[in-house]
Amino acid sequence: MTRAAPIFAALFLAFFAGAQPSAWGSELLEAYRSTRHMAMGGTSIAFPEDEASLFMNPAGLAGNTQTRFHPVLLDLSLSQDAIKSYGPVMDAMNNPSGNSLNVLMGKDIAVRASLAPTLISNNFGFAVIEDRQFALLAENQALPQLEYGYMTTRGLQTGLGFRLGRKKSKRAEFRMGLAGKLLWRQGSYSMLPTSQLLNISQQTFEDRLGNFAMGYGFDLGTQVLMPVGKAVTLSTAWVIQDIGDTSFGSLAQPMKMNLSWGAGAQVRMGSASRLTLMYELRQLNRETDWRNRSHLGFEYVLPVLTIYGGLNQARLSYGAAIDVWLARITAAYYTVQTGAQTFVDQQTRWAIRADVKLPL
Repeated sequence: MTRAAPIFAALFLAFFAGAQPSAWGSELLEAYRSTRHMAMGGTSIAFPEDEASLFMNPAGLAGNTQTRFHPVLLDLSLSQDAIKSYGPVMDAMNNPSGNSLNVLMGKDIAVRASLAPTLISNNFGFAVIEDRQFALLAENQALPQLEYGYMTTRGLQTGLGFRLGRKKSKRAEFRMGLAGKLLWRQGSYSMLPTSQLLNISQQTFEDRLGNFAMGYGFDLGTQVLMPVGKAVTLSTAWVIQDIGDTSFGSLAQPMKMNLSWGAGAQVRMGSASRLTLMYELRQLNRETDWRNRSHLGFEYVLPVLTIYGGLNQARLSYGAAIDVWLARITAAYYTVQTGAQTFVDQQTRWAIRADVKLPL
């Protein structure tokens, strides 16, 4: 490994030591969530050499050898209640009142759509981002509580990846990547107090929306690759996303800094097949149960078909993708932890990704 590696390790530890625990007790929200990675239990950073490396670990851009444009890169995720109760919930939201809480009570409504056309080339990535989220969780009918989220994020992200050397005796390769983002955000996630619920109206939600506000941030990632024989490669990675928080003015919710560590192994099985195993600890700088940070997953790539599986926050996730010529469709099932205690507050999500890729 190069001499630069201890320097970056010390930098990561410095950020970790200086991080403050978060008081946010709900879902550990992240700025980018792809269907493929959630199908693999939320793993992403140990082997990030795809179009999402720009968002998850920019060090992966150093391993990209092709130039590709993804004009359509669309992720859509829905909670189970959003699918089953869409009509009644929308009626209640269009005409909110104290009585409409009865319709919402006990339901987890969550919808997220992300469009991120992306260009990646050797050592370089660039994307345009449009992300919209809506969430509603009503609990405790005797003393109602309503957690509400409505958030739109749009902007640009670009990144560079570098190989910093290879030590021939160990054949290890050290990579580093840096990404920058310029974003505009409107909205946030918050708990509505009981006093507002008694006189709830459409204006209640509009007052919490605010205007679009600008923010900029940076991500830093590293990756160390170690070949073992001809078919196996081991990897370990550290990533800091949104260094020091990416803040917006007005009422817009900031993107909290996310420190992650991951490790994995990749086994090549001929020219068209491979098996990848990964384990990750995410949100290391936030105070929560370690199982909420834990992610385990695999990817088994075959001609045309890819199979995914894993454990996202100690709960099962799985999915599959079909890759035909210029198009790729991915579907996933996973569970997210929406409370601070593992296995107490959990919600099911279904997701689908449409990807059109054009080699240049």
